[in-house]
Amino acid sequence: MIKGFLRGEAPARALLAPILFSLGSRLESVSLRSYQLNPTKIANALRQIRNVLRLDGVTCYFDPFLEAEALGCKVEWPDENTATLTSPVVSEVDELRQIMRTPAETLDHKKVQVAQEVLQRLKTMLRDAPALMISLNGPLALAVQLNKGATPNTVELLEFAAEVTTVLATRFAEAGADVILLRETPSPGEIQEPWSSALDPIINAIRFYESLPVLLLKHDQPDQALPLTAYPHDNLQGSDTDNRANVGIALSAGQLWNCDHDRNFMLQPLSGIMGGRVPLLVTTSEDVPLTTGMNVVASVLGDIRTWLSSSGESPLAV
Repeated sequence: MIKGFLRGEAPARALLAPILFSLGSRLESVSLRSYQLNPTKIANALRQIRNVLRLDGVTCYFDPFLEAEALGCKVEWPDENTATLTSPVVSEVDELRQIMRTPAETLDHKKVQVAQEVLQRLKTMLRDAPALMISLNGPLALAVQLNKGATPNTVELLEFAAEVTTVLATRFAEAGADVILLRETPSPGEIQEPWSSALDPIINAIRFYESLPVLLLKHDQPDQALPLTAYPHDNLQGSDTDNRANVGIALSAGQLWNCDHDRNFMLQPLSGIMGGRVPLLVTTSEDVPLTTGMNVVASVLGDIRTWLSSSGESPLAV
């Protein structure tokens, strides 16, 4: 269905593909810190999760600090399941380039190689062909991490971050990723144009390998579902001039998995986001917390499947 959508075919139904990665560390009885470095445990856990929950998509790797750490930023672990990022204090992008690894050198980082190996293993292990997904930071989200959490005021930093994301997205698309989720910070008006220009080579690199680039824009209202934007092909019927399409929904990962919370209020308005069309992809805004029980995950996915089957929406026009 992903490949068909890339060719312009409307999906017959929604693909249910929540970001379920860290939860695998509990299934394998190891800390998240150790889990992120072990392709065997990751692949085994994800196969188990997929088989039990009947997912349409599997998140082969999720680490919000992957790119920054691969560049040389320091990741600290206050405990074995919680990580924090420390970025260097620099005043110029040229200085950052001097002390960081180059974009090409990030490919040699251990976690990048682990993610690539997981993709390759699951492509062989999961012969019923679920969509294989990888999550990366978009250029602005990575630039914010490299700029001590502040929106960058220089185009050069945005361009440097885009180089890194392009290199990693290319490697993962080559390795077999069907969907690459680009988790991105909404761009302020003053850098909207350079941000869009920085995004172009990433999108083109992903599409070159016939993978689907999906843009997930974060916002400050975590209880709301988010629309997903994709760039499937060059001739989208009725699309904007930049070839974007609203193709799916990202549900709030925090509230959705709270078993004490009424989830109905989150599911009811989803049809409004899609304008009455069937979404291609239903995922989550973040990785489902590793403390979430599998029974809770199964219950939530059951609610979502019920909503999708009863929504009566029409296929997504592309």
